[in-house]
Amino acid sequence: MVISRFYKYVFCENPKAASRSLARTLMDDYLGEPYCLHQHGIVVPKEFSNYFKFSSVRLPYERIVSQWHFSTTRMGKTFSFEEYLEFLQPTVPDKLFESYNGWEFATYSQLERLTVGKFDYILKYENLKSDFEKLPFVKESTIQEARYPGNYDDWQNTNESKDLIYKWAFEDFKKYKYEKH
Repeated sequence: MVISRFYKYVFCENPKAASRSLARTLMDDYLGEPYCLHQHGIVVPKEFSNYFKFSSVRLPYERIVSQWHFSTTRMGKTFSFEEYLEFLQPTVPDKLFESYNGWEFATYSQLERLTVGKFDYILKYENLKSDFEKLPFVKESTIQEARYPGNYDDWQNTNESKDLIYKWAFEDFKKYKYEKH
């Protein structure tokens, strides 16, 4: 989470949705201060409840591939993409996200509901630069477009995997207006 007392915003990080890049830009260029940085699911403190609250999301297909790739390459976990998708089914209930380790398995809708209730604005990974420029405190964007768009088609693109991801993130598809492929 990044908070600016000057610009009166709260940025809540979401896994695999350019959160680190956004946090770095906000701290470097928009007077942001780290608050539980790089931890997901942190509830916005009451003293900042009237600040402009925003976050970022990513097409669920892309997010899952990125998350699985991160888990297998950087975290040293060994499971196939299919095993990872099966692990996510059914959608994990809100009550299981008590510890930090569970947050990577939460849908973005769950994270929003559990941390702020409702964001004032959502940036989409796929439109990162143009969405960032719409933030009320941004005069001239210093953020770059997302670096790895479009990798889902390169990984495990089967009807079964699409269906499992859609089932897991159904609420995200609807809420953030993503289309089922």
